This record gives sequence, C-alpha cells and structure tokens, in this order.
Amino acid sequence: MAHHRSPSRLLRPLLVRPRLMLAGAGGLALYLLLPGLASLSGPTRFLVSWNAAVLTYLAMAGWMMLRSTHEAMRQRALHQDEGQRTVLV
Repeated sequence: MAHHRSPSRLLRPLLVRPRLMLAGAGGLALYLLLPGLASLSGPTRFLVSWNAAVLTYLAMAGWMMLRSTHEAMRQRALHQDEGQRTVLV
C-alpha cells in the first residue's frame, strides 16, 4: 500500500487555496511584464499588479460562491481547516 505524503505544514495553507495562489501568481507575472508593456514607476507597477491580483481573486471567489452548494461549501471548509494553531496571515 502506497503511503500518501501530505504537504508540509508551511505549504498546505497555500496549496488548499488555489484561487489565492492563481491570483498571486497572476499579479506577480503582471508586475514582471509591465516594464516591457508600459513605462510605469515601481510603486505604480506594484499597485496595478496588486489591484489586478485582488480583482482576479474576488472574481474567482465570487464565481465559486455563485455555483457552490451548501454541501460543497462544507466540504471546502473541512478541507481548508488548519486547526487551532495555524492562521493564514
């Protein structure tokens, strides 16, 4: 019988939140691509990328909420439960 290895306690909070990871990766990619696409200062690039990541996350979370059932939400909450000692900051 194969032993399934769980992700480390540091990575698990991020791995069970794919929308957060995708939005963050998209914001980082946009930040890295913006110098070639527009001549923006560093802080402006950061804010544009941050806002894009936040809007992406909110859109994905909204879409998830619109199509979720009570049971799916319950299962998602159980899957994402970190216990009493871990808090995603």
